[in-house]
Amino acid sequence: MRKVFTLFILMLIAFSSAESAKTYGWKRLLPHATFDVAVNPYNFNTIYVGGYSRAIYKSTDGGETWATKYMVSPAARAKINNMLCSHLDTNVIIAGGIQVGDLFKSANSGEDWKVVSKNIPNVYLNGKALFEDSENPGHFYFGNFESGIIFESTDNGETWDSISIVMKPTKLQKPDGTIIDTLIRQQPTAIGIRPDSSNVILAGNQGGAIMVSQDRGRTWTFNGSRLATGKPAYEPDDVEVTMFYFNDINPRKVYAVITYVFPHNTPNGGLWRSDDGGYNWQLAAFPDTSFWGVACKTLANGEEEIFVGGYR
Repeated sequence: MRKVFTLFILMLIAFSSAESAKTYGWKRLLPHATFDVAVNPYNFNTIYVGGYSRAIYKSTDGGETWATKYMVSPAARAKINNMLCSHLDTNVIIAGGIQVGDLFKSANSGEDWKVVSKNIPNVYLNGKALFEDSENPGHFYFGNFESGIIFESTDNGETWDSISIVMKPTKLQKPDGTIIDTLIRQQPTAIGIRPDSSNVILAGNQGGAIMVSQDRGRTWTFNGSRLATGKPAYEPDDVEVTMFYFNDINPRKVYAVITYVFPHNTPNGGLWRSDDGGYNWQLAAFPDTSFWGVACKTLANGEEEIFVGGYR
């Protein structure tokens, strides 16, 4: 049995109203638009939040008070939507996002920041695309939307190397009618690492294709899973896999959420579920809703609570 809670807001921490706090237990912590949250894994009172214009908000008292810090000079359209606090050294924060241009690292709990992607042009993290290896603290991956390249860091985010390009097998028809097999470069919008086996990495892409790697992102396979419930009316690629979330008890159960831009492209988007670790997918709920985030937890009685947050 599952309980699904729909929260039609961009980010729970940013937009909960005072009235809903009285009714449902939610409280607005920041009067700003925010796009991701990172919590110190060994001190839950220390919270980092990514905002507009390369703004970072930090709280050391569980969200009661906040300090604002800019990574470098503000960039008006930049959104910090990927943040991680290292399990190897919790003073280390890695962050990037949409139209940010670079990947940043702080080694002193968010006080100072430096670029760690000088040799990587135009770092663009479209969805939740930055993760730490679940079995090796300080070992990070990210998928670059612009280039389709997967990058890896084995030194706590200090340096990054490209390890693969996400390519999908595709059949194309030539002008003479001949059908050929080829590979099409993908644009990864989200990645996910299985918590019980970090050899397995999922890559969700623009257009909805799900790719699976069983060798820590070196090679990728595609079994035909495309997460979309209808053909887009205006653009063939108006669907993006923006986040994966693995069940905390059964890591072979994994959820994905889909976003789309044009409001008339329904049915489309929705909450999807795989019961075999990401190879095969089925629509779980909301075939006409554009979501951006998902999380779940298993209760003591075995029921699963699922939280989804929205883009549209």
